[in-house]
Amino acid sequence: MTASRVPRGRSLGVPKILLANLLAVLLLCEAAAAQGGGPLPGPPSGEATLRGRVVHADSGEPVVGAEIALYALTADGVPGVGRTTSNEDGRFEFSGISSDPATSYLVGARYAGVPHPGGRLAFPPGQLVADVEIRVSPVSEDPAAVGVESMRFELDRLGGALRVTQTTRLFNRGAATYAVTDPGSGAAPAATIELGPDVGELALPL
Repeated sequence: MTASRVPRGRSLGVPKILLANLLAVLLLCEAAAAQGGGPLPGPPSGEATLRGRVVHADSGEPVVGAEIALYALTADGVPGVGRTTSNEDGRFEFSGISSDPATSYLVGARYAGVPHPGGRLAFPPGQLVADVEIRVSPVSEDPAAVGVESMRFELDRLGGALRVTQTTRLFNRGAATYAVTDPGSGAAPAATIELGPDVGELALPL
C-alpha cells in the first residue's frame, strides 16, 4: 500500500490522506460524474453568492486560471456541481446558489494538476454571502521531505476472525505538496507499507 499525495506542512494518517483526496472537489466531481454516466446538475438555486480567491501559499500572489469546482449536497442527498476559473486577480464567484443551511458546500481548485481543497461550508440562517480563500502550494514528486511520524495497530475479534486496523501517520516537512500525478511515471511513493503474507480481505478506507 502506498501514499501518493501528502499536502505541504501537514501531518496526516493514511485514511486522512485518502479523505483529503476524495474531498478535493475536482475529484469528487469526476467520480460522481463517472458513476452517473454523465455530468451532475448545477448547485441548487437561490439568492446566495459564494466568493473566493486562489493564492499561492508562500507569497499570497493570485493564481490565474485555476479550475474551481463547487460541490453541493442538499439535506435530501441530492448532489450538484458548479465550475468556473479564477480571473487575473485569482478571484472567482458562484452566484444564484441556495442559502439553505441544510445544504453543504465543498469548494476546491486544481493547480499544477493536483486538487487543493478550499473548505467546507454552509450558509448560516439569514446569510447570503460567503467568502473563502484557497491556498495552493508547489507540487513535487520528490518525497524526500515526507516521513513516517507514527504507526498504530488496532486488533478486534470478529467471531472466529481477527480484524487488524493499521494507521500510518505521515508528515510533510517541505514547502511543496508531494503528489504523483501520473502513476505510470515511476516516481517514488511517499511511503510503502509492507503487508504480512497471511493478510486477506484487505479493505482500504472509503
